[in-house]
Amino acid sequence: GATLESIAENLSDGVIAPGFYYTLGGLSAAFVYRYLNTCDSMLGYHDLQHEWLGKIPARVDDVLNGLPARLSAGLILLSGLFQRAPWSKAVAIWRRDRNATLSPNAGQPMSAMAGALGVRLEKVGHYCLGDGSKDLTADTIAQANGIARLSILIVTAISVALLVVKH
Repeated sequence: GATLESIAENLSDGVIAPGFYYTLGGLSAAFVYRYLNTCDSMLGYHDLQHEWLGKIPARVDDVLNGLPARLSAGLILLSGLFQRAPWSKAVAIWRRDRNATLSPNAGQPMSAMAGALGVRLEKVGHYCLGDGSKDLTADTIAQANGIARLSILIVTAISVALLVVKH
């Protein structure tokens, strides 16, 4: 399950969000986004001694990832449709579970991926996403990678079209 969670969340944080900011403001906007996202990853500790250090980067990252995380979820759901995912069930799972994680954004792409693949993604004691109607297998990872690749293709096409219109 952690592999699928990583694919979904890194699709959002590592590809969709930087592309989103590149499309809005060019290379400098994408760079600033990645810098702040990395600060959150490196400084966002949850222990009492270091919590103050990472609180600001964590909150800024939450704000910056708001739209890209939801865009990522939509792209995952759309791409899942092309992989023959049951659309209405996938959307229902995303709507039900998208806010189940502590992060306001991580649950968006992860629940969409769980719904599109029909699997359960769980961090015991923290969240449970999806319905587990299918077992996790190596094929599930291949399907998740296919969904991620198609999502990247779609968002790239949209970004290029917007950049062409912009110029």
